[in-house]
Amino acid sequence: AYLTIPQPGMIANPANYTPQMSIKNADTSMSYLAIVTVGMVFDANLPFAIEADIEFNGVSVVENAEAVDDTMTVPFFQEVEEGQIATLACLEIRNVRLKSSGMYKICCKLSESLEKLRAKDFVDTLDSYFHVTVSNNPEEK
Repeated sequence: AYLTIPQPGMIANPANYTPQMSIKNADTSMSYLAIVTVGMVFDANLPFAIEADIEFNGVSVVENAEAVDDTMTVPFFQEVEEGQIATLACLEIRNVRLKSSGMYKICCKLSESLEKLRAKDFVDTLDSYFHVTVSNNPEEK
């Protein structure tokens, strides 16, 4: 999984979502839109649901995550062999707050249904990381 922070004027298209392993000069007063792109292979005969979160030191940095209606785009969805689906999903996560410099963790979770996702019954999980340097946190200067 990887993160993209869309920039002003950037066209909302998965082809433009290049990985950002390092974010420099993050503004701690801003609330960011983040795109998490994740690839998966799963059983074609089962439904699936996916969620993503972003954490710093084990705590979510997504404000009001329960109240936000995030969207998912699936630019690639193909049966790669009988019974196996490969997919690439781009999940929009709103209200991401990058308040401190350091390593952030992207947490992706796959379940067979939304009910199982809410019950934390996961088929698989994936964690990946990116680094942030903030520009205006007086505690870090």
